[in-house]
Amino acid sequence: MVYDSDAHALYRLARERGDNMTEGIRVIRQHFGLGLAQAKEIALQADGIAGSLDAHQAALAPALLAAMNEMEAELGSQAAPSGTD
Repeated sequence: MVYDSDAHALYRLARERGDNMTEGIRVIRQHFGLGLAQAKEIALQADGIAGSLDAHQAALAPALLAAMNEMEAELGSQAAPSGTD
C-alpha cells in the first residue's frame, strides 16, 4: 500500500493523543479510505503486536479454542443429573 508509512504515523499520532486502538483505526480508515482489515493490520503493526492481521489471528486461534473447551467443561460439570426430581 502506498500510504503504509503515513498510515502508521497517523495511527501512532492518534494513539499518542490518547485515542484507543478503535479510534486510531477509525482515524486512518477515514483519512486514507482503508478497509477495516487493512486498518487493523496497520494498527497491529504500529502497536508492535503482530506483523500482519493473519499472523495475529493465527496466534489467537489456540487461545480461543482453549477458552471454548474450558467453557464447555464448566457447563458440562454444572448440568444437573437427569431423573433427580
